Amino acid sequence: MLNIVIFLNFLSFIYIVVGVDINYPTPLTKKLYITFFISFILSTFINVISYSDPITDYASNFLEVICILCIAFLFYLLKKEKILNKRSDSMFLLFLSTQLIIIINKLYNLIVL
Repeated sequence: MLNIVIFLNFLSFIYIVVGVDINYPTPLTKKLYITFFISFILSTFINVISYSDPITDYASNFLEVICILCIAFLFYLLKKEKILNKRSDSMFLLFLSTQLIIIINKLYNLIVL
């Protein structure tokens, strides 16, 4: 089940990076977009090479939280500027929800295991 969530998360990330036409109405929007992109790529890279090392788990969780905060604030700013269409809205919300599910699952595994 989690593999499906991760796959949907990846697809929504690709759509946000490639499919959403953002003209960066403010410098803050550009910084948020770049921070979101870098934090997602780094957390994915850490998850791929990590072998249950607690330091990399915490680093990955921290980067994923930064990713969620950036994408939520970016979604708010773009929604306020009326830049997003319905498809982009749904992709942002899909990414946020799948990313939250992934983080909750990781935190549950850290606490329980």
